[in-house]
Amino acid sequence: MQRSSIEKVMKIELSSGLMKFVTGPFEKGTAVEESGSRQKNEEVDAEKFEQLMAPLFVGLVRIGKLEEYLEAYREALVRKVKQMIKNKAEEMVDGLLGSASDSTLSLTAMQQSDTTGGGSLVQQLRELSSDSFLAVMSSIFEILLGIIEQLQRVNAQTDKILRQLQTSGQEESALFSKELVDRVMVSSQELVFSVHELAHIRCAKLLEIRKEVNLSSPIRVCLPFCLV
Repeated sequence: MQRSSIEKVMKIELSSGLMKFVTGPFEKGTAVEESGSRQKNEEVDAEKFEQLMAPLFVGLVRIGKLEEYLEAYREALVRKVKQMIKNKAEEMVDGLLGSASDSTLSLTAMQQSDTTGGGSLVQQLRELSSDSFLAVMSSIFEILLGIIEQLQRVNAQTDKILRQLQTSGQEESALFSKELVDRVMVSSQELVFSVHELAHIRCAKLLEIRKEVNLSSPIRVCLPFCLV
């Protein structure tokens, strides 16, 4: 296999491997996603993580691609989280429309769902009752918070592995300078901040969609949104 092909495979393995630990527990159909709540004490499987990632870290440092490919993973993770938020909102709105359990949904919104395969998601979110919209917000908030917590755990495991490789006394320890490990971990922490910022922006945008509805609602209806 040519070197370029090997590097491509390693790039994919690094991104997909890290993504599996960060977003995997919150993907559609997983136990966490189906239960509708985070597993607050869920830990990254340290042994499994090390078995999967340590050889990749060593290989990528050898070819001088670790930092470059980690940056590509970080960009992919932000895109993935954005898509997960959109998918979750669409899934919940479709469920409400399909069951017609939300008594405040207008006939127009239901017809849009039937004739256009969903209509405007923004319009459908505006049509939801306060309780139903709060359920959508809470679900998205839980996913975002869970991803942030999981990302911090993955960062901690990554730091542990890199420090172990750096001080192992083995041949590869010379590859992992303190400066390299420090740069990687600073970038990893910056990714946590980026996902935090993304969570704030996306939740603010969802609330902005309901601005006109909330302004005309009694304060008792709006209060739960301050407690999400």
